[in-house]
Amino acid sequence: MHYRFFLVLAVAAGIGLAQTAQKPDDVRYGSISGIVADASGVPIRDAKVYDEPVDSVRIGKDHFAVTDPNGRFLIANVPVGKVMVIATKTEDGYPDARFALYSGDAVLPTVDVKAGQVTSDVAVKLLTKGGRLHGKIVDSRSGLRVPTARITLSRVDHPNWTLETDPESDGSFDFLIPARPMQIRVSAVGYKTWVHPASVLLAPREQRNLTIPLEGTK
Repeated sequence: MHYRFFLVLAVAAGIGLAQTAQKPDDVRYGSISGIVADASGVPIRDAKVYDEPVDSVRIGKDHFAVTDPNGRFLIANVPVGKVMVIATKTEDGYPDARFALYSGDAVLPTVDVKAGQVTSDVAVKLLTKGGRLHGKIVDSRSGLRVPTARITLSRVDHPNWTLETDPESDGSFDFLIPARPMQIRVSAVGYKTWVHPASVLLAPREQRNLTIPLEGTK
């Protein structure tokens, strides 16, 4: 899928935990270490931990570390200054907290990185697990898939927190969304805009299928 995120913090690929701490005379970088746990405090292995600058925007590749079997992490080569530390593990159902649409009520830790120093014992919690919304977009008359549609998801409590994306080439989609009421809108050239008649709320770990029929304008 091709995404356009609002309030997006970062895109692209990254680097893992196999990093070395920088030299003390490096005046531009520090390190961050700590532990990632779920909402109940259980350490989580193989989570990605990102350092996101608070007062600037990172250009280029994401920068992250991966937690060890005990949930511990070390992010090296972190630019000095205020940094927000964000953990994700979408493959296990934890929504990606880097994006406003998925964010929860928890306050993400922010640390002040010092040159040549390790900011240690940073505790990071994953968001509560979300649900998966699977489905397809079809022509209401022919039943054929419509891969050229545009899907918009938005939070009921924060309507400006929005995700826009295209379906897959076969007209299907698959979203991991937080356990919060969401609005869904689909548009496509030659079709009337489709809006889900009510907000969609998925419980944690819930799986739901949705077929969206688009009505032609002619």
